[in-house]
Amino acid sequence: MDVDETRPRESGSWHDSDVNLPTTSARLIGRDKDLALLREVFADAATGIPRTLILGGEAGIGKTRLLSEFLAQVHPEALVLTGQATDQGSVPAAYSPITAVLKSLQTQCGPDALREAAGAGIDALATLLPALGPAATNSVPSFAFDARGAGRLHETVALILETLSRERPVVLAIEDLHWADGATLQLLGFLVRSLTRERILLVLTYRSDDVSRGHPLRAFLGELDRTRRVHRHDLTRLSAHEVGEQVVAILGTRPDPADVARVYERSEGVPFFVEELIGIADSGGAELPDSLRSLLLGRYDALDSSTQTLLRVLAVGGVRVDHRLVSAVYPGDAETLDASARAAVQANVLVADERFYTFRHALVREAIAADLLPGERTRFHAGFAEAIETLNLESSPWAEVSNHWMAARNYERAFPATQRAKDAAYDAFGYASVAQFGERMLDIWDQVPDPEQVARVSRLELMYFTACALHDAGNLERSAVLVDQALAGPEIISPVLRAKLLRYRSLYLTRLARPGSREALEEALSLIPGDASPVLRAFLLNDLAGRCMIEADLEGTFALAEQAYAVASDVQQKNPSAGPMFAMSLARDYAGMSRFLEGDLDAATDLFAQAEELAQADPEILIRHQTFISDAHTLTGAYRDSVLIARAGIAQAQAIGMERSIGLILASNAVEPLLSLGRWDEADALIEDTLALHPALAYAVYLRFSQVRSVLWRGDPQRAWTLLQRWRPQMEVLGDSEVQTRFAVAEITGQVALAVCDLRAAWDATAPLREPNRRVVPAYDLTLLAVSARVLANVRTEYLRAAEGLSPTPETVLPEGLSLAELDAHEEHWRELIARCAAWPTASFWTAIFEAELSGPSGTGEDPEAWRLAVAAAESLVAPARYRAYTAMRYGQTLLERGERAEATEALTAAIRHACDLGATLLESAALESAHRGGLALAGPGRIRHAPDEDRLTAREMQVLELVAEGLNNRQIGERLYISTKTASVHVSAILRKLQASSRTEAAVRAQESGLLG
Repeated sequence: MDVDETRPRESGSWHDSDVNLPTTSARLIGRDKDLALLREVFADAATGIPRTLILGGEAGIGKTRLLSEFLAQVHPEALVLTGQATDQGSVPAAYSPITAVLKSLQTQCGPDALREAAGAGIDALATLLPALGPAATNSVPSFAFDARGAGRLHETVALILETLSRERPVVLAIEDLHWADGATLQLLGFLVRSLTRERILLVLTYRSDDVSRGHPLRAFLGELDRTRRVHRHDLTRLSAHEVGEQVVAILGTRPDPADVARVYERSEGVPFFVEELIGIADSGGAELPDSLRSLLLGRYDALDSSTQTLLRVLAVGGVRVDHRLVSAVYPGDAETLDASARAAVQANVLVADERFYTFRHALVREAIAADLLPGERTRFHAGFAEAIETLNLESSPWAEVSNHWMAARNYERAFPATQRAKDAAYDAFGYASVAQFGERMLDIWDQVPDPEQVARVSRLELMYFTACALHDAGNLERSAVLVDQALAGPEIISPVLRAKLLRYRSLYLTRLARPGSREALEEALSLIPGDASPVLRAFLLNDLAGRCMIEADLEGTFALAEQAYAVASDVQQKNPSAGPMFAMSLARDYAGMSRFLEGDLDAATDLFAQAEELAQADPEILIRHQTFISDAHTLTGAYRDSVLIARAGIAQAQAIGMERSIGLILASNAVEPLLSLGRWDEADALIEDTLALHPALAYAVYLRFSQVRSVLWRGDPQRAWTLLQRWRPQMEVLGDSEVQTRFAVAEITGQVALAVCDLRAAWDATAPLREPNRRVVPAYDLTLLAVSARVLANVRTEYLRAAEGLSPTPETVLPEGLSLAELDAHEEHWRELIARCAAWPTASFWTAIFEAELSGPSGTGEDPEAWRLAVAAAESLVAPARYRAYTAMRYGQTLLERGERAEATEALTAAIRHACDLGATLLESAALESAHRGGLALAGPGRIRHAPDEDRLTAREMQVLELVAEGLNNRQIGERLYISTKTASVHVSAILRKLQASSRTEAAVRAQESGLLG
C-alpha cells in the first residue's frame, strides 16, 4: 500500500518544510479491519437486521476519526444522525445528546416530516424540541408512581427511527457515552432492546479508560452485553509500522527512522499522541516530551500568556463553549480575546465556527483544566454561572449553572439553580437527572440559608420526590434507601407525607418481591382520615385491594375496592374536572376480579362493564382495564377471546405511543392463551420480543413460566429443567406474596420434574395443595390438581413396585417419608378440593384429566375408559391444545396394556398426529416409544407428520403464504401484517415445514398447484 500519492522528500528533520503541516493524516491509518467491521454491521442493518455496535477505546485512540470516516462512506445511502455527550460537570442535562440528534433530524427532514413520524407522541417529543408544538405536561400526581412521560418519549423516538428507516437505512451515532446523563442511557438502552424490526444501526462510543468501578456506564454496558444484536469492539493501538505510516502521511516526507522510533516509543501507538508529538516538533521543539502531561500541554506551553489565559477560561467552560459566554468571562478586552483565539486555532488547539470554540481534543482541555490554580478555577466557574444566568440563550442550561456554582463552592447560588435544573429535567421526563439533582439539593441542604423557602418543599418532601424519581429511573434499591431514611429520620412527618412514604415503601417492597407491603399500606391508611386527601386515600385503598387480591383474600379485596370507588366517586361529584377516573375504574376492576375468582361470574361481568365505561375517557386507563379482561378470559378457557382482547389493547397502546411500556402487560397476557391454542411459534416470538424490553419482575416471571413450558413440550425436558432451576429463585420470591404465582411455580415444576423422572421434586411441587385451611380458588387450583394427580399416580406406582419387591424404575428419584396410606389420604383431600371447583367453566375438563390420572384399581391411571372420556374432554374449547395429544397418548398406552392393539394403534397414531401439528416433540416421542415397546407397526413420524389432513396451515400462515407468493421478504411481510420480522420468519419456517418445501419459491408453487392460493 502506498503511503502517500506524492513523491516523498528525502529523509530529514521534523521541520524541513516552510509550510504548516496538516494536523492529522489525510488517510485513516491502521483501521482497515475496524472500518470493515462497521461496514459489515451496517450491511446487516441495511437488510433489516437491526444492530448496535459499541466502540470502545482509550482516549486519543481514534474513535471519532474512525466513526467520521465510516459515516462519510454511508451518508449517501443512509440517513445519518449524530449526537455527542459532553463533559458538563458531575450531573449533565437530561437528554442533551438526544436533543442534538432530534435537531439534526429536524434540519434534515423538516419539522412536518418529524411530526408525522412521531404520530401521537409528538407532545412528548416537544419536551425536547419546543418548536414542534405544545409539549406534554408531567401532570401525573406525585403519588401515582407512573413514569408514563418517559415511556412515551422513549417510544416516540423509537417510532420515529423505525418510520424513517422504511425510506432508507438509519445510522444513529452517539459519541462519548462516558459523559452521558442517566436519562440518555435509559433511552439508548430502550432503543437497543426495542428496535427489532427495521433498518437501523446504532453506533455508541466511549472511553474505556474512563469507565471505572461504579461508573453508571459500566452497568449499562453489562446490560447491553446480554442482547444478541449488540457487538462490543475495542480499538487497539497502532503498531510501529502503522505509526510510521501516520508520520509520513502527516509530514509528506520520510523522517529519520530513529525519529519515527522515538515517536512510536513516546506515543505508545496512540494516534492522537503521534499527532501532538509531530505538531510540537514541527513548531520548533528541540526535544520530544517525555511525559503525557508535557505532551498534552506542549502546544499550550508554546503560546503567549493571553492565549493561555483564554484556553484556561475555555477549559472551565467545557469542550465546546459559546463565544458570548467566553466574552463575559475572559478577563481581557474583545480585541485581545480575538487575537488569542486566532493564535489558539493556528496552533491547532482550538477549532472555531460562527458561534463556538471547540477544543480539538478533549484530552487537551482536561490537561489544561487540571493545570488551573484554585483561585482561577473558582473565579472562572462563578463567571460562567453568572454569564449563563444573565445571557438570554436559546435554552436554559440550568444543569450547567448548577454544576458551575457547585464547582465554585457557592452553595447558596447552586441550590436554586439545582432546583431549576431539577424542574427542567422533570418537565423533560428525565427522571435519572431529576434524582441526581434532588440528591445534590439534599447534600447541600444544611449549607443554604432557608432552603425550605427556596425549594418550596420540606427536606422530607424533597426526599420523597427524589425517591419517586429514582424509582421512575429504575433505581429501586436506592429509592428504597431514601424512603427508609425519611421514615426513620428525627424530623416530624405530617400524616399525609408519612402515608405517601409508606405507600411508596409498599410499592418498592412489592416490586422487589419483599414482605411487608400489606402492613405498610395498612399503616398508611390509618394515617389518612376519611375527609383528608381523598384522592390519596382512594389510591391507598386500591393498592391494598390489589395486595389482598394477589394474596387470594377475595372478601378483603371486594370491601376495599368498594371503599376506593366510594371515595373516588365522591371527589368526582364535588369536582368533575379533577375526578380520579383511574381510581374509580381500577376499583371496579378489583371488585370485579374478586367476584370473578369467587365464581360469581355474573356479578363480575357487571363490575367489569362499569370499569370499562369509566375507562373510556382515557386510552391508558382502558388499556389497563383490558389486562383484567384478558386475564379473566384466559382463566375461564376462552383463549381466543383473550388473545383478541390482548391484541386489541396492544394496538391501542401502539396508537398512543405506549406499545413498549403498558403494551408489554398485554403482550405477556397474550402468551399463555396462545400456547393453549397451540399457536406456539407466535407465543415464542412474543415471549422473546417482550422479554427483550425488560418488563417488570412479575411479567418477566410469567413469561418465563411460558418459556419453560414451551421448551418442555417441544421435547427438551433437560433444558427446561435447567432453565427452571436458573429462574426459580425469582419465581419463588414472587410466589411468596402471590398465590397465582405460587401455584404456577408448582404446576410447571411438577410437569418438568416428571419429565426428568425426579418424583421427589415433583411431589414437593404439590405442597400448595397440601396447605391446611387454604382457600380454594378454582382458577388457580384446577390445573395444579390435574398435574398433582399425575404426580401422585407416578409416586404410587413406584411404591406399589417396591411393595411387590421390584426395583424402582431406572433413573427415578423418589420422595422420602411417604406411605401408600398417606398417598390415599392426599388423594381423598384433593378429591374434596376438585369437587369444590365443579362450578368453574373449565372444571369438567380438568376433572376428567384428574380422574383419568388416578383411574383403575390401583389408582395409577390404567383405566382406558377414563382416558377415553379424557380424550373427549380434550376436544373442548377450554382444553389447552397439548392435551389432545397427551390424552390420546395415554389412552393408547392403557389400551396397549389391555392388549387391544388395533384400538391402541389408532389412539397412538392420533396422538402423534396432534403432537406433530403442535410441534410437541415430547409427546410425539413418548407415543412412538410406547408403540415401539408394544410392537406396533406405526409408520413413524415422517410419514405421519406429512399426511394431508395433519399439517393444515393456520389462518395467519395462509396470510403469510399469500405474501410469500407475492415475493415479499420477511421484513416486508412484517410491515404488511403489523408483526415483527422474527414472527414473520417463524411463520415462513412453519409453512416450509408443512408444505415439505425447501425454499420460498417451491412453497409458493406447491401452494398454487394444490389450490391453497385459489
